Amino acid sequence: MSRPTDFARRWFLARGWKPFAFQKEVWAAVKNGESGLLHASTGSGKTYAVW
Repeated sequence: MSRPTDFARRWFLARGWKPFAFQKEVWAAVKNGESGLLHASTGSGKTYAVW
């Protein structure tokens, strides 16, 4: 079974997008069972970091 981070990376690649560093950091934190607050400016890709 694929990990959620693998799915997210494939999803980005399929659209020709490259995830920002903060998005990859959030994916790693979620994978590790961490919780927290994501603070980033409007339009920066928060939704794609935590969906």
